Amino acid sequence: MREANQTTVRLEEVRHEIFLKLIQFLYTDECEIHLDIAMELFQAADQFGVERLKKMCEVSERSAGGGLRKMSNIYESQLN
Repeated sequence: MREANQTTVRLEEVRHEIFLKLIQFLYTDECEIHLDIAMELFQAADQFGVERLKKMCEVSERSAGGGLRKMSNIYESQLN
């Protein structure tokens, strides 16, 4: 892993705001999920293997009547 030899690690595929939400969740097990970032946060949670946060994103979107469940299926199908 090249990151082991570096002093900084760039995560270009995750926006700063989303990464901060992810870190907040990891430290507090809580996260306020606004609909405008739910899909990006879901993708970041998936990328870093944070299953509980993924579920929270799905619940947040579902409770607002959105289609994150469909979006997550699309996202997962693109990975395969």
